[in-house]
Amino acid sequence: MKPKLVVVLSRFPYPLDKGDKLRAYYFIQQLSVKYAIYLFAFSDEGPKTESIPALNPYCTEVHVLTLSKTVRFFNLWRGLFNSLPFQVNYFYDPKLLGTIHCAVNRINPDKVFIQLPRVAEYVRTIPGIKKTIDFQDCFSKIMESRAKSGTWPIKWIYALEANRLKKYENDIFLDFQHHLIISPSDLEAMPLSDLQKKQVRIAPNGVELTQYAPLDSPKEFDIFFAGNLSYPPNIEASVFLVEEIMPLVWKKYPNAKVALIGTTPHYKVKNLGSEKVLVTGFVEDIRVWYAKGRMLVAPMFIGAGLQNKLLQAMAMEIPCVTTPLANAALGGKPGSQILVGSSAEDLANHILYLLTNQESALKIAREGRIFVSETFSWEEAVSTV
Repeated sequence: MKPKLVVVLSRFPYPLDKGDKLRAYYFIQQLSVKYAIYLFAFSDEGPKTESIPALNPYCTEVHVLTLSKTVRFFNLWRGLFNSLPFQVNYFYDPKLLGTIHCAVNRINPDKVFIQLPRVAEYVRTIPGIKKTIDFQDCFSKIMESRAKSGTWPIKWIYALEANRLKKYENDIFLDFQHHLIISPSDLEAMPLSDLQKKQVRIAPNGVELTQYAPLDSPKEFDIFFAGNLSYPPNIEASVFLVEEIMPLVWKKYPNAKVALIGTTPHYKVKNLGSEKVLVTGFVEDIRVWYAKGRMLVAPMFIGAGLQNKLLQAMAMEIPCVTTPLANAALGGKPGSQILVGSSAEDLANHILYLLTNQESALKIAREGRIFVSETFSWEEAVSTV
């Protein structure tokens, strides 16, 4: 009989339209080989019809936890009067705390696993059971970077959240026996002591090489960006790509076309649409759309963590252009496996180089696939959970 593992997530891990959901889904898939998994996942409106069946092959039980709009609003309001991060307040409900604790008593698991500090309140006081937290990214760093680039009063809220998260990420450390994070750069940014950082294991995302494989497809656009297009770092990257980088490209390559691919595009992203810029919204199969593009350009200047879009595109032998911020987590070799630039001018020059040097573009694409195939494995990521 397999040991039992209770998993608590802040989002239902299907469909795979957000980075934390993708990471959670593949963690569960891999962990199900070793554990009988009891999943408890939050969903604002309940999962889509096909979502629960997608998890059933890997889970002994699947429980969907819902918070009404009234409860969510009250939780955020309550956050004005306590010191917990707003995202922790948002997900916390005393009734659901009781639900999870009762379930843990019934299941009597060997281990508990949570993803992200925002759900830590539900398990941190459970005694006698080994607990693992997957910090995933350094969220205090993410909030800090948003505060620096935001406008008043939003930047004040981000700064407040960053300070609260720094304290909270440190406070909950001792409540868990095992700690994971996605990249060395995220670990370095964590508000932990040097001794504590030595106890955290780097667990980068993997990539499904059989799923994300090269596809032979006619090219319908030259440059594409992909991701959750309501996520602030992706919104900023989309705007920077179209408004700062592409005018430099269009001066020399006026017919270059851009696609912004991803779910729930923010109005700022929708407004970028034109004859030369396609904004897709949600797509059923992201691989089909990747294959229509000549290169992925990911001008990430805020945020943290490992960019799944880069892993997936590189696995499909699509050349990628990005920034030092994104490559710090990825670790690709600039010039041979990926192209890296710090400014609009640098990134535009890389794009023009790939557009006009097909042999070099193919070589970078092939080296990129070799790199991710040798470096990023879901099996390895979960090996110590």
